[in-house]
Amino acid sequence: MTNQYQVTWELYRSWAVENIWKGRNLFLAIVWSALALVCVLLGIAYAVNSYGIMFPSVYFLFAVLCTYHAFFRVIVAAKAKYRKLGKLYGTENWTREIIFKEDGIRLVEGNIVIQIAYKDIVNLRDKANKVWIDLANKTVIRMYKDTFVDGDWESCKRRICEKMSK
Repeated sequence: MTNQYQVTWELYRSWAVENIWKGRNLFLAIVWSALALVCVLLGIAYAVNSYGIMFPSVYFLFAVLCTYHAFFRVIVAAKAKYRKLGKLYGTENWTREIIFKEDGIRLVEGNIVIQIAYKDIVNLRDKANKVWIDLANKTVIRMYKDTFVDGDWESCKRRICEKMSK
C-alpha cells in the first residue's frame, strides 16, 4: 500500500498553523498575547495622562513585537524551514511517499528515504481526511486518507494494527 501526496507551501503552512494551537506553542501564544494586551493598556494609560508621545510609543512597539511572537513567528520559521527543505530536495514542491511494506514503513521524501519498523508506532489518530501515525521517538507521520495510490486507509489501518500487535 502506498500513500503519496505533494508537499506545497500551502500544505506546509497549514501544518504550522495547526501546531500554533497545541502544547507549548499554545501556552506561549497566550503569554505573548497577554503581554501585548498589557503593553497596549499601559501605552493608552500613558498617552491619556499626557506623558508625551515617546513613552507610549515604546509600549505600542512592544505590543507589536509580542503579537509577532504570539502568531507570526511560527509561520516565518516554517517558511524558512520549507525553503531549506526545498533546497535540500532540489525543488520547491516535493512528493512525500509513504509505502507500507511487510517488514515496515518506508518514507520517501525528496531524495531522503527513512525506514520505520511497525513496532515503533505508538498510536494511530485520524480525523476527517487526516491521519497521524505517532512514533516512539516523538515524531509523527502525516498522511491523508484520499491520497492512497493503491489500497485505502481502512485496509492500511488493519495492516498497521496487525503489525503493531506482533
